[in-house]
Amino acid sequence: MTPGTMGLLPPLRDSQQCPPAGLCPRCCGEFYPGEARFVWDGVPVCTDCFRMAAGHWLERFPIEAALALQVQVLLPERGWLT
Repeated sequence: MTPGTMGLLPPLRDSQQCPPAGLCPRCCGEFYPGEARFVWDGVPVCTDCFRMAAGHWLERFPIEAALALQVQVLLPERGWLT
């Protein structure tokens, strides 16, 4: 510790100056320390790629997505036309 600085906090770090911790294998976007990553199909992907993949999944398989999210699904009664 520098003499005469007792009790002072260390200077703040600019997170924009940190080097990336890695790259997203889907989009080649950069991961930075402290950012969330999502494991999709066994691969850690960035937030943007996760949103895109989850959105496609929700569009294609809404019932399966609802069940995975623990949302109750009310199926139509017999006689409903689809």
